[in-house]
Amino acid sequence: MARRSKRPDGRYERKVNLGDGKRISVYAETPALADQEADKMRKKIAQGINPLSERVSLGEYLQYWMDTLITPRRKPKTVRNYTQMMVHIPARLKSMPLPNLRPEVLRAFVAELEGQPLAAATKRNVFAVLRSALNQAWRDSRVEHNHIARVEPPRAVDVEMQPLTPDQARALLELAKGDGQWAGPIITALCLGLRMGEVLGLLVDDFDLETGTLRIDKQLQRYGKKKLALEETKQRTKRTVKLPITILDVLTNHIKLREETRKLAASAWRSPVKVMDGRHVEFLFTTAVGTPHFDSNLRRRLRALLALAGIQHHRFHDLRHTTATMLIAAGVSPKAVQYFMGWKDSRMVDRYTHPVVEVMNETAQALERALSQPKTEGTKPGETGWKN
Repeated sequence: MARRSKRPDGRYERKVNLGDGKRISVYAETPALADQEADKMRKKIAQGINPLSERVSLGEYLQYWMDTLITPRRKPKTVRNYTQMMVHIPARLKSMPLPNLRPEVLRAFVAELEGQPLAAATKRNVFAVLRSALNQAWRDSRVEHNHIARVEPPRAVDVEMQPLTPDQARALLELAKGDGQWAGPIITALCLGLRMGEVLGLLVDDFDLETGTLRIDKQLQRYGKKKLALEETKQRTKRTVKLPITILDVLTNHIKLREETRKLAASAWRSPVKVMDGRHVEFLFTTAVGTPHFDSNLRRRLRALLALAGIQHHRFHDLRHTTATMLIAAGVSPKAVQYFMGWKDSRMVDRYTHPVVEVMNETAQALERALSQPKTEGTKPGETGWKN
């Protein structure tokens, strides 16, 4: 039952029972319009929509969503990433009530986001976080319509990968071999295609000299400057790879260097290192006192080596692209490449490999030979006419 009264400002007020002992007011210029608004309110209540949520802004709901659903259930790194993505949602949008986030409003936000000087992946991630929150708001009956389901995400602009050429890879390899404690992690990344976290997360026990293999089943994550965690790899894959002679020699020498460094450090040596799950572990690649390297220091050292080799504009992750490219160019089967690189999806082989000059020349020459063949007559059924 709704109760109507006239306010001092001349509008008419209807109070509608929510069914839980609470009431909500609607206002209109005439009694008839107030009745219509009250009817709309009752229909929403019957559909399970809480009218009070319509007064909740996007910013308020994002905070609730993070506090009650994301932070208690997700890894600290995920929580940090979500928080960083929400920084790019403008205050103007966060101040709007949830029901006001109609498709045209959200599309305007996407257009604004596409114009910002952010990486394409960041733009997509910002939209994904907002979409996840609004999907949950709809499932919670906070809004009547799931408008964001009708909005296209930011356009995906594929960034061309930049693998090293064979000559560049060889030059980097030769320089890195004489680079002391940095030789191990940089050459391992180049020869095995490991991600940054996988390189830094390797333990001494992961290297088996007798079998010549390396186990890759975790990655190092830092939470602040002091907290360390060993977590699953990016795609939760586990692999043990047979090491090429080059990397086997490098790691063997690295173990010897590590032992010499430990003796020089004496009481300053801080390995084994405690990680967040309570274990004490010995990292394979460490500083002069036995602690794992910071990823920023490893990137800085790689940039210095690339500069010495006359190679510019390459990231640490480009070493991974280089490994995949070399494997494909050498004729390794896609399935073997997929396992070696730790990919779950076989389509990643196509995405992360790139034609090297030799392969491009070979295909051009093959096409030229095929197109230069003399005219064939009397091609039999089922034959293409092309000669091998």
